[in-house]
Amino acid sequence: MVHAAKNSPAVVMWSIGNEVYDVASPTGVPIARRLIDDVRAVDTTRPVVMGSHMYRHVPAAGSPQDQILRMLDGLGVNYNNSSSIDGLHAQYPTKFFFEGESSAATSTRGSYQDPEQLNTGENYTPGKRNTSSYGNNMPRFGYSGEYGLKKDRDRKWFAGQFLWSGIDYIGEPTPYDVFPVKSSYFGAVDTAGFPKDVYHLFRSQRTTDPMVHLLPMNWTDHKPGDPVSVWAYSNVDTVELMLNGRPLGEKKFNTKTTTYGARYLETTEASGDDKTVTSGRFPGSYTSPNGSAGKLHLTWTVPFQPGRLVAVASAVVWRWPATRS
Repeated sequence: MVHAAKNSPAVVMWSIGNEVYDVASPTGVPIARRLIDDVRAVDTTRPVVMGSHMYRHVPAAGSPQDQILRMLDGLGVNYNNSSSIDGLHAQYPTKFFFEGESSAATSTRGSYQDPEQLNTGENYTPGKRNTSSYGNNMPRFGYSGEYGLKKDRDRKWFAGQFLWSGIDYIGEPTPYDVFPVKSSYFGAVDTAGFPKDVYHLFRSQRTTDPMVHLLPMNWTDHKPGDPVSVWAYSNVDTVELMLNGRPLGEKKFNTKTTTYGARYLETTEASGDDKTVTSGRFPGSYTSPNGSAGKLHLTWTVPFQPGRLVAVASAVVWRWPATRS
């Protein structure tokens, strides 16, 4: 495989495996050594890594995980929280880290549930097996898309993330392993090829083209007067909401700066997205190294009225990776 692809410009690194349980076994060490040596015998120009879900805690010195990581150039961590990757970086400062699988919230395009809850749980009503497109349905090992983006943004030494998965896929039906469900709900795009709301969350953090996206996508499925939580993903700092031409008010992001000098947009409202944080100014919320905790979306509560809901975005566009070196 290495010989076949070694001249391809699409190959940026080689992986010796993903979520291999032998990583935690003494028998895995010589296997990893042989694989790493075999790759480097063919190509010394690209780093050798692996993806793993077994580094959510810093390995004990001399353990199989420790020995294997010291042989590798870098490591793709799967579903680690921010404190665990900070611990890995402190213990292995010469290694590079990236998210091999990240942002494992499940969602169904056009289905919305309990936006104020961090984790909604699944709706098992027959015929209504959907997961919330507010990005707030997480398996036990997962975090929200916003959490993963902030974790990556705040660490200059962190090499980015691969979204699991980019597209929903048939097989591994998650979170529903029951007929007639046949696919995973993890994707930013569904099996029909249509973007979900989370697609626009990632777009708001990556594109330089001014954009705004409102959810719920469908402004029809409510009774008159029902309060609806309306979110806007945007890469501009000011968004005005209008319903049937009537202004519903402007909301603004604050411009903040990472500890390494990159500017970004975020609210001042605590996110409530990391229950492992039990101290500091924002217990229960992911907190950046600069001491802030906020959301990557703007929120209005709108009494439903049939008609046309419009967002108008204005002001400066920021894209935080652009200032990285």
